[in-house]
Amino acid sequence: MTEHPTATTNGHARRDPPGERRDPAARAARRRRIRRIVLWVLGVLVVLLGLATVFAAIQTIGIRERLTEGRDALDRAQDAVTDGDLGVAGRSFAEAQNAFADAKRAASGPAYTIVGAVPLIGRTPRAVEGITTAGEELAAAGTVLTDGIASLPDGLGSLSPENGRVPLAPIATLSAAAEQAEVHTNAAVEAIEGAPSTLLVGPLGEARRDAAEGVDRADDAVHAGRLLLEGLPTFLGGDGTARYFVAAESPAELRGTGGILGAYSIMTVADGRFRFGEFLPVQTLSDPAAWQNVNLSPDFAGDVGPRIVEQYEAETGQRLDGAIEVDPFALAKLLEVTGPVELRDLGVELTAEDVVAFTANEAYSEYPDPATRKAVLGEAAQEVFLRFLAGGEGIDGIRALGEAAAGGHLTVYSTDPTMQEGLQAVGAAGDLRVTEGEDFLAVVMNNGAGNKVDYYQSRTVNYTVDLLSDGTGRGSTEITIANGAPASGLPKYVIGPFDGRFEAGETFALVDVLCAPGCALDRLQRGGADVEPAATGDFGGIPYVRDVFSIPAGEQQTLGVDTRLASAWTGNSSGGTYRLVFANQTTVEPTRLRVEIRPPDGMAFTHAGDGVELGDGIAVWEGEPGARVEVDVDFSAPVPGRWWRNLTRWVS
Repeated sequence: MTEHPTATTNGHARRDPPGERRDPAARAARRRRIRRIVLWVLGVLVVLLGLATVFAAIQTIGIRERLTEGRDALDRAQDAVTDGDLGVAGRSFAEAQNAFADAKRAASGPAYTIVGAVPLIGRTPRAVEGITTAGEELAAAGTVLTDGIASLPDGLGSLSPENGRVPLAPIATLSAAAEQAEVHTNAAVEAIEGAPSTLLVGPLGEARRDAAEGVDRADDAVHAGRLLLEGLPTFLGGDGTARYFVAAESPAELRGTGGILGAYSIMTVADGRFRFGEFLPVQTLSDPAAWQNVNLSPDFAGDVGPRIVEQYEAETGQRLDGAIEVDPFALAKLLEVTGPVELRDLGVELTAEDVVAFTANEAYSEYPDPATRKAVLGEAAQEVFLRFLAGGEGIDGIRALGEAAAGGHLTVYSTDPTMQEGLQAVGAAGDLRVTEGEDFLAVVMNNGAGNKVDYYQSRTVNYTVDLLSDGTGRGSTEITIANGAPASGLPKYVIGPFDGRFEAGETFALVDVLCAPGCALDRLQRGGADVEPAATGDFGGIPYVRDVFSIPAGEQQTLGVDTRLASAWTGNSSGGTYRLVFANQTTVEPTRLRVEIRPPDGMAFTHAGDGVELGDGIAVWEGEPGARVEVDVDFSAPVPGRWWRNLTRWVS
């Protein structure tokens, strides 16, 4: 009888045993036995993999604890550096490095080795490796910087001015350390970007997100410091005398960058030594109106600073290397560390507590003589800076200067590209920085009445944003401006009026509302009624809509702006991130801001940045903003849907 093959393997016929060829029941039984063996083997593998996954998840909890310890140690080290306690900083950076190394060792055990070989689930060990490597690199960067600071005679205080001069040698030392540190922070960025961010076991997803945020902040800070240190020697006259236009501005009459320019001086710096020319009213320049309106734009870095330099050089023929604006709040910061100063010509002592009220309001009533009145702000600025440059404040002085710049009260423009990039990176350039994918909001007022009633003004800004599933959004901004100025009892110079258009105490407001690039205006309302914009345009690519209106003394006005946001958030159907930047205009009475965010349909908030409260399906930030506030939240779909969508994207 001819035998017939039943299957083939590698091209060769496989034949059933003789008994099974004659007995179909035996063949069926044999196939059932094979299936049972295969299923049993698969079951064992699934159980083993499940046990390994569970064990890895348990281990992940311990790893997360070590990662948290490392992060906390980095935070302690950063605070210690800022406080000048280099011993604590060094020990904390070492603790961070040890914690991240421990986490990496824990992730190299047998369970993680098994899990790492499995598609999808194997992303967890790779994420741990990326996070721990990034942490080790950040700790190494901090150690390099700490060692560089420790090599200076007085640490960071060695950068403080002494006898009118900032020493240049310590800057070179720190510049070299920052360059080495940036190598480590760049490596940290590379490590964290290579770490998977989805389909992670246990609480590792949150740890990976926190690590990414921390790495980005550290890399940005080190990069900014390196640029600033590289540019400072030239800025401080190390390559020849540098000349700067220093403007003292008054927030009692608002302008785009803060306040009207009241007085100016030409400051020269040679080999780190500062000298101020006499502070003069801007009315002594040939076109006072142009100078009083030179800073209508809120963009000091891209518009106002270059315009000041160009305008002054065209008028006088004298070269400038940059421009600086300073307001009374910056003087208050410096007075906190220098102590009181005396305005000898006026016989007045200024302290940190009274300098704002005196220069922005009281002096206008006390000195009826226009020349004396106009000289007050300039003399105050000169005396405070001379006292500060005399030295003796050490690291406290450096910190005060940094806080004034970070608060938007001391803004600097440099014609040197490296220095200017560094100023922008540290937030001292007064620029309107918008990153792709971020939402943006700013409310900027210019006073068109020529009076000083903005000293009595207050404002609230409420911003509600609805995020849509396609990545777009809808924004609704409500601005209430209250004019608390009196209609009588103060000099005309303070409350006006200066022509027949206005009444005493009345403000004439030119209000620009800025939004993210690509936004579009849906509706503009004033006092609840629809109005047409007085103007639209952009500041350096950032769109704005303008309304113009008066507010009588003791009254208020409300402005509503509805916009469509072209790219409101980043992410995908599984979840995403929304980030808002609010750029705040300096006002005497602090702005009150409330931001309310609603997630896309089918998603819920999972994480909120500093100051953001989650509840009732919305995220809220509320308070008095500084010069620049960043509000960020994460949101995602429910777990089953999120995992399925992640898996689908991974497969595709």
